[in-house]
Amino acid sequence: MPAGESFAEYLESLEKQYKDYKGVLNWAASLTGTTAEIIENLALEYCKASAAAFFCGWTTGGAQRTNNGLYYSWFLIALAAMTGNISRRGGGFGMIAPSDGYKIKIGSNPPLTDAKKYGSIKFSIFSLPEVILTGRDARTAEQLRDDVKLLNNIDLGNDPRLHIEMVIKGEGSGDFFTQKANINRKIEAFKKVKYVVCYEQQMSTTAKYSDIILPAAMNLEQTFFTYGQMNCELDVAHKVSEPLYDCKLDREITRLICKELGIELKNYTDEEIMKAQWEKAEFPKGYAEINPKRTMPDFDTIMQMGEYQLPTPLDKTYIDTMNYKPGEFPTDTGRINFYSPYMAMRQRAQHPVYGPRYIPSKEGYETIQKKEKSRKGVAYGLQFITPHVIHRAHSTFDTVPLLQDTYDNYVEISDADAKTRGIKTGNIVYVYNDYGCIKLPALVSSRPMPGVIVINEGRIYNPSSEETYTAYFDVTGKGEYKEIVTPVDLGACVSTLTVDMESGAGDPVTHQFTNKSGGFAASGNLCEISIKKPN
Repeated sequence: MPAGESFAEYLESLEKQYKDYKGVLNWAASLTGTTAEIIENLALEYCKASAAAFFCGWTTGGAQRTNNGLYYSWFLIALAAMTGNISRRGGGFGMIAPSDGYKIKIGSNPPLTDAKKYGSIKFSIFSLPEVILTGRDARTAEQLRDDVKLLNNIDLGNDPRLHIEMVIKGEGSGDFFTQKANINRKIEAFKKVKYVVCYEQQMSTTAKYSDIILPAAMNLEQTFFTYGQMNCELDVAHKVSEPLYDCKLDREITRLICKELGIELKNYTDEEIMKAQWEKAEFPKGYAEINPKRTMPDFDTIMQMGEYQLPTPLDKTYIDTMNYKPGEFPTDTGRINFYSPYMAMRQRAQHPVYGPRYIPSKEGYETIQKKEKSRKGVAYGLQFITPHVIHRAHSTFDTVPLLQDTYDNYVEISDADAKTRGIKTGNIVYVYNDYGCIKLPALVSSRPMPGVIVINEGRIYNPSSEETYTAYFDVTGKGEYKEIVTPVDLGACVSTLTVDMESGAGDPVTHQFTNKSGGFAASGNLCEISIKKPN
């Protein structure tokens, strides 16, 4: 690796920067709100434990959905590797991907057509507004041209740009507005395309800004195979009822559209698809040695069983990282990377750093400490987080009246921050930053740390017809930041306050063989709260 890029050199540079080992602990304590002693004791307890695991939830529990989240996730892997927990039973680094566990592998869906398939030009879905507005995503012009040449054998020329005239959103691809960032800029982008077509189950925000809405059936109205949360058991989800009214499954909507275009797609029932999948189902590699008498049930049996697991003794449970010898890991170096030459060569990361490092958030605690002003000229004093809630799944069920009446929606603020702003529980307040403004009740609480507010994710955007707010962002993608008059969001959708910035490394070439490349920053932006509506 290049000089200065090793992890050991990084740690040595921290000690040099902060004078010594104790100085590094004090620096970390100043950023985390805890003490140097607690940090040191936790580190010693972790590294001395016979087995220790970080349990952080699916893809690090959403912490990767910040603009520096790649490095947080990478540090978990690095710490597990340094302490030997990476391949130790009872160890590990959380569910960054639920790979541990034996499971039946089902076959692929039967083909819808025998016609020749053409590869699509790929870009990160999180960059959709950027591509619509500017023709480019987070990549440089040279990178975009090189990628399309490599993947599609098309030369976009010296000024490579992608032109989008229509956006089609399948029901399963989530709500572009509530589940992606920067609603106000996205609205500006959607004004540019000729048509937006969505398959939808509810009047989502994307549906509100679509030209054509095609009613899609729900999961309860179809039968299919699925894996459980831990990815270790195969389940059969049986249809509860037939699709209501004129709703149709996604694949049926697509088939009927194709028929109008003169393209014939094959029509399968749920059971025909599942039977084709089951005919090619197979046991995972190595499981026959654990349970040689285990046999694959026939299709009718598995449909009646509803669930299928592969019992495994605790001392023989599957640990993915145990399958690889040093030098044979599926990485560019064959080892667990503390520096990735491939990523450095690709130059696609949001921050030009290619190993686990502490990277300050572009809008975070240090920004507040330094009293730095935003592009709009405001020194925001709060940072928001966006936890999930029990009464909806992202934005699904947010429009159910019974749930709306049962569960309150509010912004939770610490006693100290509320006192300095004259806010009391029940006050209707405005939360705002450069990107937008939302309006909702306040809950004064001892739970949040001072400087942090809590806004639950998943609310559906509801623009006010009377109140406006002047946001400040780049509409053209040319670095020309302008004041844009936007509605105040009465739905309190936190995506109104986020910026469409990717996290990690959005790289279509890498995505071809990892199926994981890049993400979006959904939390952690700076903001301010007031009882009086801001300008």
